[in-house]
Amino acid sequence: MFQKVIKHLSHNLSKHDITAKITGRIKHPVSILYKLYRKGIKIEQLTDIFAIRIVVLDEEKCYKTLKIVHNLYEYEKDKLKNYIDNPKPNGYQSLHTVIITEDQYSIEIQIRDENMHYHAESGGAAHWRYKSDLINALKF
Repeated sequence: MFQKVIKHLSHNLSKHDITAKITGRIKHPVSILYKLYRKGIKIEQLTDIFAIRIVVLDEEKCYKTLKIVHNLYEYEKDKLKNYIDNPKPNGYQSLHTVIITEDQYSIEIQIRDENMHYHAESGGAAHWRYKSDLINALKF
């Protein structure tokens, strides 16, 4: 499923002269349980068990990419999050949307530029900080 969507996205982005690095992941079971506990929700409400990240050159390409993604796939309008215009308190920036594949799978798509990606992976918004909080929360 991932490879099919990634290839489809890659092909369509290159048709629009957008250079992108596209990766996919499946959320780890421990992370799923932690998120369910932390948010007090049911697994059916999770929309990021499957996720694809698209890293482009600049902010303008983020918005162009989002438009292309929305033209290619059905998406959940209420799940669109613009963390570029409204960064998280830790400085995290990205566009998030949730698409529905033809097989009816929900996939979260994260779109960011190279600077946003660097900050998310290495700066104040780095995911390893969240993971260390997760490990500490699980020690009981």
